[in-house]
Formats: sequence, structure tokens, C-alpha cells
Amino acid sequence: MHKLIHILIVDDHPLMARGLQDSLPSTLQFQSVLAHSVLESFTALENRSFDLLIVDYRLQDGTGLEIIKRARKRGIEACILITSFEESGIFREALRLGCLGLLMKTSGSEKLKKCIEQVLSGNKYLDPKIEQMVMQQQLGASTTSEIVLTPREKEVIFKIAEGLNTTKIAEALFISENTVESHRNHIIQKTGAKNSAELIRIAMEKGWI
Repeated sequence: MHKLIHILIVDDHPLMARGLQDSLPSTLQFQSVLAHSVLESFTALENRSFDLLIVDYRLQDGTGLEIIKRARKRGIEACILITSFEESGIFREALRLGCLGLLMKTSGSEKLKKCIEQVLSGNKYLDPKIEQMVMQQQLGASTTSEIVLTPREKEVIFKIAEGLNTTKIAEALFISENTVESHRNHIIQKTGAKNSAELIRIAMEKGWI
């Protein structure tokens, strides 16, 4: 006889919540509870024990990450976050909180079933699209972590962040415009930045400015 799996499904759209409920694997013996907000989820977690959480990211009174954080504190390991946002920051934070499953809303019922099977076994399951984004972000982080800039290059970045053009940077640092451009090219080569906005973002992450 299979163990009865207690599942909490959270989505602020009742039809979506029902759709998730209907997509649960037929091979499971389960009892599911539907919640439509962070508050309802917290109440359910206080009053009942669950083996699995399936949570939408965007809710009217908060995010699914808040629910996952509360669930993990209560010892629930099998958590799945579903989102329509292709933002690596969301995925990174969910993984940091201990979320085992990450799906897009477009992932489909078969991926949901596979994800449920994996997380109930204590394994991670990421939608391939999400997995690719997470790997790209990690690769970018490891690349930027090895960057070494000279003091002058850092001064140039600081001036770029202030919004100065090449001429103004040259005047401020008492160097030629050609030297400024040379420093800028070296910085771009080292960081891989595609434009000034990306360069400033990297500089802020690294604490250069």
C-alpha cells in the first residue's frame, strides 16, 4: 500500500490551482489542499502537515518564496516553485532557500509529474529552460569573479558610472582621450560587458564603485 501524500497547492487563480490539482500523477495516492494567498498558505502550514508544496511565484499578497521559506523552516523538503518570469534572480533565491523543483508555467503536465516524482525522492528537478539560465548565470558569476583591474581602470569605470564621456574622463584624470579609450577597451575585454549599463552593473556587483 502506497503512502498517502499530503500536498499543498498555492495559486491565486482558482482555475490554475484546480488545473495543477488535476495534473497530479495518477500513480500517487494523495490528499491535496488548495490555497490562494501567502496568508492562506501560512494558515494551512500551521494547521496541517504536508509532504509536498506546489507554489506559484506571483501571488496577490506576496511571493511563493515566502511560503517556501516558511515550509522549509517546518521541515518540508519537497517544494516546487512555478513561475512565468524568466528571471535568474528568482531561481537563484529559490534554490538558496532549498527549493527542489523549478518549473515554468509553460512546462506542461508531463514535466510537472516528473518534477513531483523527483522532488518526492529528494532530488532536484529544473525545467531545462530554467536549468540553462541558471548555468549561464553561474558561468557569468565565475567569469567576473576572476577579473583583476588596475587602479586606473577602476578610476575610468567610476567616471563612466558618473556619466562622463571620453573627453570629460580624460580631463578629470589628466590623461589623453586615446588612453581613456585604451583603458575602456581593456575593461570591456576583461569583463565581457556589452555596453556601459552592463559594465556598471558588473562594477557594482564586484564593489568597484
